Amino acid sequence: MESDRGDEVFFNTSNLNRHLKDNYCKVKQLHDEEEKEKENIFKILLEKEEEEKKYLKENNKKLEENNKELKENNKKMEDYVKKLTDMNIELNNKVGKLLEKMSMNNISNNINNGTINNIIISKDKLVNFGEEDIKEIEYKKFNKVFGKFGKFIFEEAVKNIWYDKPKFKNVYMSDLSRDKAMIYKDGDFTITPINTVLTTVNQQLFKYFKHNIDEIKKTGDKKLMERVEKEVMNSYKKFFNVFDNDVDRFQPSSEQLEEFTKVVNSHLSTFFYNIKEDIKKNYEKIKKEALDNNLLKQIEYKPPVKKRGRPKKITNIEDIKVTSIPKSVSGKNEIKKILNELKEEIQDIKNSKDSDSDSDYMPIYRKNVLLNPKPPKPPKQNKSTKNKN
Repeated sequence: MESDRGDEVFFNTSNLNRHLKDNYCKVKQLHDEEEKEKENIFKILLEKEEEEKKYLKENNKKLEENNKELKENNKKMEDYVKKLTDMNIELNNKVGKLLEKMSMNNISNNINNGTINNIIISKDKLVNFGEEDIKEIEYKKFNKVFGKFGKFIFEEAVKNIWYDKPKFKNVYMSDLSRDKAMIYKDGDFTITPINTVLTTVNQQLFKYFKHNIDEIKKTGDKKLMERVEKEVMNSYKKFFNVFDNDVDRFQPSSEQLEEFTKVVNSHLSTFFYNIKEDIKKNYEKIKKEALDNNLLKQIEYKPPVKKRGRPKKITNIEDIKVTSIPKSVSGKNEIKKILNELKEEIQDIKNSKDSDSDSDYMPIYRKNVLLNPKPPKPPKQNKSTKNKN
């Protein structure tokens, strides 16, 4: 038998096996080394591939985290830009209002007499709270309370007084939770506790109901009086506690009256809170009209009127008078000062020409007469003298 190299011959199998087993065969050794080297290379390639996979995985993970962080940053930036935009809009609005306020202050500062800082609003435009003349409200409006019950009777009466008539829109609740109300007095709204406001409201309501019930009694309309007794008087007596001991045999207890008063006043407070925006708009409208009227009156503007005929000649510098300057317009003294300086300049010009001939400062039409006189007419002759000649 031959070995794998083919250069050795063995006479039996046992010798051949021993030769191969004991690594005496060089061919086998080389073959084994090649196989081992191949395995090492393959193992290295696998490790390298695993490292590349691991690197790619980690890199992808980092990219995902970066993308996520970038998206979050973009979202934060968008929110920040939106917030800046909102702040810019709000700031522009505030600046606009401030400029408007400053402009109005400048207008008021340019008026010396009766400034517009305290706007004069006449009482025929807006009445002080609590000074409403109940008799000014139309008698027919009282019919709106019919068909209502309990607290809604008084709500309808409040509408007739403080909502339907613009000049009586002088009160509203600004913050129910903090017991704040706003009442109009002498040109502006001021903060007042709600309970104080409700006391005045109840007093005015009492006057309103009493006045209208008395007017209905004067008419002698029995059907209308029956409706008043049936639909109004019970709530009217409970709210104002005006029971007649001789007529009203069954009267509610003091606790029941107190509870009914609380329910009505709470309902009226909510009503006054709900109308606050309308009250504010009404006040702003009246204030604007008053401001415009006050400005016109203070400026005392009169459109120029063209005088008829030829203009009057000024022969004396003293004839120049400072007239038609409104007393209330600021800068009156400055205008007078300028005119006085102008008069002085004209006087100086006149004095500087005193040494010249009169013709130098005479009007042109007088110069022409003196410099280019017409030839004199010949004297008239008597008839007797003419005949002698």
